Amino acid sequence: MKIASARIFPLALGLARPVATAHGRLTRREALRVVLVDTDGRLGRGECAPLPAFGTETLRTAGRVLERLAPRLEGVELEDPPALPAELDSLLEAAPTARAGVDTALHDLASQRAGLALGELLARRAGRRAHATVPAGSLLVETNPSDVADAARRAVSSGFGALKLKVGAGDAALDARRVAAARRGAGPEATLGLDANGAWTPEEALRRIESFAESRVAWVEQPVAAWDVAGLAFVRHRARVSIVADESVLRSADARRVLEAGAADRLALKPAALGGLVAAEAVAERARAAGVEVAVTSFLDGAVGLAAALHFAASLPGPLPPCGLATGHLVYGDDLAPPLAGKGSLAVPRGPGLGLAAAARAAGP
Repeated sequence: MKIASARIFPLALGLARPVATAHGRLTRREALRVVLVDTDGRLGRGECAPLPAFGTETLRTAGRVLERLAPRLEGVELEDPPALPAELDSLLEAAPTARAGVDTALHDLASQRAGLALGELLARRAGRRAHATVPAGSLLVETNPSDVADAARRAVSSGFGALKLKVGAGDAALDARRVAAARRGAGPEATLGLDANGAWTPEEALRRIESFAESRVAWVEQPVAAWDVAGLAFVRHRARVSIVADESVLRSADARRVLEAGAADRLALKPAALGGLVAAEAVAERARAAGVEVAVTSFLDGAVGLAAALHFAASLPGPLPPCGLATGHLVYGDDLAPPLAGKGSLAVPRGPGLGLAAAARAAGP
């Protein structure tokens, strides 16, 4: 079986609420849809959604790479596991989100040909069964402390047992009030984590983490800059909470450095940023060999990117920690319906491939 055609389409997505991070304030997501059609007429979809502030290529760079690659994909033989010829794969070397888009589309086709959901195809390749559901945490993006408390209360009442609050975008006093509000709204039983997106120095991270002690924070994601693996290790060996690496593992080589330095208790893997499902699986295997936990998180993706991340999470061995995949309700404007969380978990689509259906509407929230 071969690829009959390859097309690239722009995708403009809105965010129902702005997401403030230490990297800046996100109000929309611009992406590219990769569509591959095989000689039997099957259609495979992938998504390329760069975030340069998080360390990926720009949308312009990704678009140029994909437009150059697309005509050369026609006639390529489809294999299992899906892979591009070396001369084509080399074009994607400096464009991880473009690589992820092509990799997802190839896997969508491969799993459709096998008559399997994508997660099941990935799991069978590793000799295991896929999970039917994936536990999820709720992302709190509100900035006002009273709004944070209300959002945490709603999340817990709707079945979430784990919450994550973005910090580091404002001053220390405001963050302290927001963290306390999150705990107040969540109640005593829910697990509360923080995501600093690399906002602090190692010494500042320890002071901040200690100041949140009364709020019983369980873990802090990316407390220091992505490049500062030594600083991450410094915090991990001194903080009284678990430390999660996120931006520090946006490349396979970076993940290796984090693991060798013993710099994290958990890796937050984003297939969309790592270069696709194959690259993410290699990092996950390396983490498990090192005794480090793995969770899968979204990249504030559209429906295709989020579904691919969900299928990848479903293919991993359990038990899984709560994954950061309950973001489908934040993104609008897609022509496909994203997976949505219910009662603290996401059901993995069962149909062949990604298993996505057309959205009921593509308008705003």
